[in-house]
Amino acid sequence: MTSQNAPFAALLITVLLATLCGCDRRIYVKDGVTDGDRFSLPTILDDAGDPTVHAWAAYSLARSVCQLEIGGTNPARNSSFGCELAAREALAERWNELEADRRITGESTPEGPAVDYLNLMSVMHSRDLLAGYVWVYLAEPHWKAPEPAALGRFEAWAQDQMPRNHQVETRIVGSWGYAAN
Repeated sequence: MTSQNAPFAALLITVLLATLCGCDRRIYVKDGVTDGDRFSLPTILDDAGDPTVHAWAAYSLARSVCQLEIGGTNPARNSSFGCELAAREALAERWNELEADRRITGESTPEGPAVDYLNLMSVMHSRDLLAGYVWVYLAEPHWKAPEPAALGRFEAWAQDQMPRNHQVETRIVGSWGYAAN
């Protein structure tokens, strides 16, 4: 296996393990959204030239697994602070792994707004600021707020470090489904 295929293989193994270890054959369908035992990602993953895709796939898988753990009649509709935080942490961790692989292989670091966003997530994760970021930029009314200290740390850091025109990104969202064929 080449190092270029390694991230995809790792993602595939993770998806297969998640499928085999905890998901049954129930199908959840509500308003056209399905959940079940097969994780599907949009066709954007076919774009092997985009270095950010695998990090966003990790985000999507982490969020979807968390939604399934919450349960309910349609897990794809679940939303929680904990799920979003875990998914953003997985995003930053996977990006860090990909960056480490690039350093080892001598590949150049990609550039652009999508990469800048992932680098920002990585910095915040390394400084334990993602809880504040998720709350400030993504909170929904029914979410339970993180500890005040986490918010304070993020707000103090963000005053000088966050770009003034910052826009939140969520690039890939997969879903669990079951196909009888």
